Amino acid sequence: MFELTAPIPSRSDLDWCWYLRRHGKTGEALERVLHDIGVLQPGGWANWQPSSITDTGAPVEMQFTEDQSALWLWTEVDDPASDPITRLSKALQVITAIGATPPSLALRDVIAAAQSDGPLSFGARLGLKQTATSLGVTLFAEVTDTAADLTTLLATGVMPPAQDAATRMTMLGYCLGTQTVTLYYDTEAALKTVLAQLTAIAGVPVEPLHAQIDHMMAAAHPDGTLGKLRYALRYTPGHKRPELTVFLSAKSAFLNDAAITREVRNFPGAHMPGYEALIDMHVPAPRGQSLHGDVGFQAQVDGRPRLSIAVAAPWHCPIEVA
Repeated sequence: MFELTAPIPSRSDLDWCWYLRRHGKTGEALERVLHDIGVLQPGGWANWQPSSITDTGAPVEMQFTEDQSALWLWTEVDDPASDPITRLSKALQVITAIGATPPSLALRDVIAAAQSDGPLSFGARLGLKQTATSLGVTLFAEVTDTAADLTTLLATGVMPPAQDAATRMTMLGYCLGTQTVTLYYDTEAALKTVLAQLTAIAGVPVEPLHAQIDHMMAAAHPDGTLGKLRYALRYTPGHKRPELTVFLSAKSAFLNDAAITREVRNFPGAHMPGYEALIDMHVPAPRGQSLHGDVGFQAQVDGRPRLSIAVAAPWHCPIEVA
């Protein structure tokens, strides 16, 4: 006689759903979309492998910016254990299933070309921005090193950043509603050099951006480690200048979640009630992990940069905390 292996129970999504429902119809609508995607199931979180979208393995990451009214998140579209090469087609299927219009065939061909040479780690994800009246959808597609050759196709008529051994494009985002294209880069170049180049491209002053990064970093890790520097250039049709956002890894730059939470709360002008509510209800991250993702500084033409912060959805179990 033999025994059947008991099924692995789903991780509880009660804390996460409670957080969403606190936002009324907006949160409830977003919860329904996550069920449509399959990342949430009737028994809780889907039985997926941990995701690289967050440090805790959660397959959903909340995105907060100053004074935002919408609920905005990034989500996996399939089990992270699945083949990354299939995720783009899965993301397109999800886009259609939730009632959005997929990107044009021409753009899909460009993305497919950008993924054709080299291994992928996640393939594609979706960004969901839910307001009281509508759902905005952004396709995030991973790109390989050859994507640098496609910059002129991805953002026609604009000045691209310089490509060198220290900098590479890693991802593109396409907003289905506004048709904006956002190009994401990782760089090992010095912060001062990067800011000077990028602010010239975006047509914004470098001093406020540098000052605010320095302001936050004054309370960062004792050894001054910035971690991997990332930046994004968002191109809007009809605009010659892109919008610039510079990202720092919260885990690399700060000692722990408490330290970055303190700096976000004390950041000049920052007002993020959704962030406060999520952090207050979160159990601590497991040892060696961080609830926070990237800290972003969106450059402005006429003032200090706008702050953004990413936080993993409640996914890990309290018993995992060492």
